[in-house]
Amino acid sequence: EKTGIRPEVLYTQSAKETAVGRYGGAVSPEQNNWAGIKTRDASGDKPEDHETFPTPEEGVRAHFNHLAAYVGINPIGEPHGRYHIVKSLSWAGTVRMVEKLGGKWAPNPDYGKSIVRDYLEGLLATEVPDDIELEQLRKKNQELQQKLDRIRDIIFE
Repeated sequence: EKTGIRPEVLYTQSAKETAVGRYGGAVSPEQNNWAGIKTRDASGDKPEDHETFPTPEEGVRAHFNHLAAYVGINPIGEPHGRYHIVKSLSWAGTVRMVEKLGGKWAPNPDYGKSIVRDYLEGLLATEVPDDIELEQLRKKNQELQQKLDRIRDIIFE
């Protein structure tokens, strides 16, 4: 709401960047860098070439701020160093569609299209369950949580 950027776009982009939370690339979960944002002085694709944010919340804010440089809106709070690099590029502020991130956010021209095709379309097509289904899911989740708690008690006694 603060930025006008659709959260599902960032959510699906982070799914792409983190291999749906499995990681496996240069960025580790401890870096709180859901978007693979590089440092101001990155020279490659090593872990130290990527930003580390102190908390998950700061990582989310950085993701919004980084995309803000692409779409041309003001950042929230003080942005990270790479924001200023992007902001200085001739095309900064001109990206209006996810598909146009290709060749900009990442060198691959298919980058943005793959976010839409592989993640966003499916997310947006997900049907919202009715209230009865939601209640059943909540109950099942509660049952599973209780079972998990019992297993933890057994293991860590």
